[in-house]
Amino acid sequence: MNDAKKPKTWDIPTRLTHWTLAGLVIAAFITGDGIGGDMDTPGWGENLSQHRTIAIWIVGLLVFRLVWGFIGNAQAKFKNFPFNLGELSEDIKTFSKKDAKHYPGHGPTGAWATIAILGLVALQVVTGLFSSNVEENVHGPLALYAPQIIADAALWIHGELGGLFMYIILIHVVAVLWHELVRGHKLLAAMFTGSRPVQEGVKWESEKPKRAVVLAVVSLIIVVALFAI
Repeated sequence: MNDAKKPKTWDIPTRLTHWTLAGLVIAAFITGDGIGGDMDTPGWGENLSQHRTIAIWIVGLLVFRLVWGFIGNAQAKFKNFPFNLGELSEDIKTFSKKDAKHYPGHGPTGAWATIAILGLVALQVVTGLFSSNVEENVHGPLALYAPQIIADAALWIHGELGGLFMYIILIHVVAVLWHELVRGHKLLAAMFTGSRPVQEGVKWESEKPKRAVVLAVVSLIIVVALFAI
C-alpha cells in the first residue's frame, strides 16, 4: 500500500505517552496492592514509596497528554476526535463488520474510551495524592493540604476505583484486539509505527518536536515539584 493510503496516524509523543502510561498504571496497581497493614512488618512502606513515585510520574504524563490534546498533531487533538453521537451509534451498529468506516486516528468508540480512561486515571491519581488513612498511617503527599473529610472521601474513591482498574485494562485490551482481528483496523502496529492503512482523504500535520520538548520540560518541572513536597 502506498504512502497516500497509509498516512501517519499517531505521532511519536502520543505513542510514547500511551505505552509509558500503560506500563505505569500496571506498576501502580501492583505496588498499590498490600499498602498499609502493620508498621512492624519487614519492608513496610516500601510499596508505598514505590507507589507514590509511580503516581507522580503518571501526573507528569497526564499533564503532557492532556495539553498535547490541544497543541499536538491532528490525530492527537481532542477537537478532531469523532465525538458525534450519530457517528458513535453507527460505529456501534457496525462493530462486527470488517468493512466499517475507518478513521485516521481514534474511531468514535475509541475516542470516548480514550477520554474515559484518561479521566479515570486522572481521578485515581488525584484521589491518591489527597487520600489519608489514619489507622494505617498511610497518607498521600497532598493529604495534609486537604480537610479530613476530603482525605477520607479521596481514600474511599481511590480504593474502590483501584479495584476496578485491572478490569478496565482488560476491557481495553479486548477492544483493541476486536478492532484488530474482527474489524481489520490494524491498531497494534499503528501504536508502534505510527502508520496504518486507512481510507483516502486523511488529514495529517507534520511533527511538532519543539512543542513536544517544551511541554515535556513543563511536565517534568511539575513532577520535580511533587517530589519536593
